[in-house]
Amino acid sequence: MRNRMRPSNARDGGDRLKLHRHDLRADGRDYTVITLRPGTRVRFSTNFHHETWHILSDLHGALLLSRLLWGLSFQRRPGTVVLIDRRFICPNPFDAEQGSPIALVPADVTHLPARSGRLLIRGLPVPREARGTVRWQTWGLDAAVREWRDQRDGGTWWQRWRPHEDVRAAEVTNPGGLVTVRASSSLLRSWAVSVATMHDHAHVRATPREA
Repeated sequence: MRNRMRPSNARDGGDRLKLHRHDLRADGRDYTVITLRPGTRVRFSTNFHHETWHILSDLHGALLLSRLLWGLSFQRRPGTVVLIDRRFICPNPFDAEQGSPIALVPADVTHLPARSGRLLIRGLPVPREARGTVRWQTWGLDAAVREWRDQRDGGTWWQRWRPHEDVRAAEVTNPGGLVTVRASSSLLRSWAVSVATMHDHAHVRATPREA
């Protein structure tokens, strides 16, 4: 079938992964909307707990999300948004409530009011022809992850000075059913490393063997 992705592409979450680009207009603003390609084997969900919105996925989803955040931090085109639409959203595992679509917004170059976000979701029906395919560049992420792990394992992470991330524009909200993650470029990169290393702290519960 023409629209069916090859298995290697569907599971790919590495550097230079392929994404779709859409040129949309919402509430008088032009947006470049980046989406996952149909057939991408990843699923996310969202829930609200302890007064905080959470994005949920598995290990593969976390690694893909980290690359979306890292690549987005280097975008300089005004109006760029990464949108994880309803095709990739499942009910959450806690109360089976349907998750919300997710928008990743680079605060340095993009302003996404709640009304505009809702219009973008409506303007992206499935299926929809993409305007093009982009290669999502995430050079530097793997090196940043290795550096973080080396410093953590060597106990030197606290000795290295780094400029503080710009947190002034950071927010995670859900205006009108769209979970919106908005942050500066420096904070998006910091979050990308944190998300990429989340599984370092995962614990697998052993199942007792039968006698």
